[in-house]
Amino acid sequence: NHLMTNVTLSKHDIEILQQTLLAKQHDAPKTVSCNCLPEGCKEAAHE
Repeated sequence: NHLMTNVTLSKHDIEILQQTLLAKQHDAPKTVSCNCLPEGCKEAAHE
């Protein structure tokens, strides 16, 4: 049961981590002015 649970949580955790990273990037001072569009945030992050 532990192995099966870890596998399902692993896939779900990866999605959560990705969403969390995106959220942190959008909350960062450099990207606050962007509209949270992929291209906009990338450009703001490089500035």
